[in-house]
Amino acid sequence: MRQPLHRRGGFTLIELMIVVVIIGILASIAIPAYQNHVIKAQRSDGTTALMDLRMAQERWRANNTSYTSEIGELVGVGEKSPEGRYDLEIVADSADATSFELIATKRADGGLADAKCPSLTLQYAAGEVTTGPEGCWSN
Repeated sequence: MRQPLHRRGGFTLIELMIVVVIIGILASIAIPAYQNHVIKAQRSDGTTALMDLRMAQERWRANNTSYTSEIGELVGVGEKSPEGRYDLEIVADSADATSFELIATKRADGGLADAKCPSLTLQYAAGEVTTGPEGCWSN
């Protein structure tokens, strides 16, 4: 008489393939969500830099008759954001006694590409601050 075959411990190929499929589905959901989170975190470098630049403009204006168009004249800020992800600029001819416009442009070597918000703007005119593009500045 023949002895019945005993099943050895372990997993079958089908069980392993099911696990692989489940991991693939979870990864397809988690990776884009994580990348969006990283992009938003990197974007905060640009928004913070623009707010710092705005405060430097206010300090400049407190001692002068108008805002400046030259970043080099401002104390405590440079042409790059603190983490180096954005290039900063004051729009030429935008600075006068009551207004100025600032732009932060994402650098190519500044981390993950930000297709939604490649550049951030801050406009100040007669006491009103306008930021853009819409949805790129989180509160």
